[in-house]
Amino acid sequence: IVARSTAPVCALIRGWGNIQKTIRCIHSLRKHYGPEKLRIIYVDNGSELSEYQQLQAQFDTVEFVRFSQNRGSCRGINAGMALGALEPHDYYLILDNDAWPPIEDAKWLDRWLEYFKKSNIGGAGATSYHVRGAQMIELTPETYMRAFSRENGTSGKRRGIGVPILITFAVIYTRKALEAVGWLVD
Repeated sequence: IVARSTAPVCALIRGWGNIQKTIRCIHSLRKHYGPEKLRIIYVDNGSELSEYQQLQAQFDTVEFVRFSQNRGSCRGINAGMALGALEPHDYYLILDNDAWPPIEDAKWLDRWLEYFKKSNIGGAGATSYHVRGAQMIELTPETYMRAFSRENGTSGKRRGIGVPILITFAVIYTRKALEAVGWLVD
């Protein structure tokens, strides 16, 4: 049993198999942010029971939800948000288990939360080489540097751009935005 969380950010990781990627994702989150800043909920979308049990045994500061079969992306996220909503979190970070911040970057979450200093921002998403649409790095070269800089410890956030939709491989929403528009639908 995990104690009541007062963390401002609730991270929801969803996965199906790929246990090594899930382990790396959780380690990258926990390296710089403890339970006082970041609550982690892992939603297993039908992996082998032995993989799920291995994760449970390895991470005592992570909460777990398990489906016996794959229920789809939105249902997995919503199950995690339902558990997360039992505590008063300001932000919900949603990650696929193969999406993780650079493990060397100690301030990635703090910089991401800076977007929300403007009251009209309800969500922000990462860019990647492995997605389609507006979050593909090639389509947003003015927004992000392409490589993590180990010398100065930054991922290179410059300025955000508005997009009509955020792909949920790595996004963060405010609680207010989710309450206003609702949770995800298939």
